[in-house]
Amino acid sequence: KPRLNAFLAALMFALFGVIGGWVALKGESSQFGGGFPFISHAANEAFARWLFGGGAIICLAVAVYALKKAMEQIE
Repeated sequence: KPRLNAFLAALMFALFGVIGGWVALKGESSQFGGGFPFISHAANEAFARWLFGGGAIICLAVAVYALKKAMEQIE
């Protein structure tokens, strides 16, 4: 049961990371809204892409960690 939980956690975080990475790399620039009113739209877009990319990297790192824990439980 703990091994299944670790695999499911790895899958979930990997999907979060893929979605965040897709938004960071391929997202429409017109779809990035909000942001800081005192900087340009281009700067807000770059900031949003960096945040999504950073979140994707963190999620993928957690996925790798969970997968490693699941594989340790097999041995």
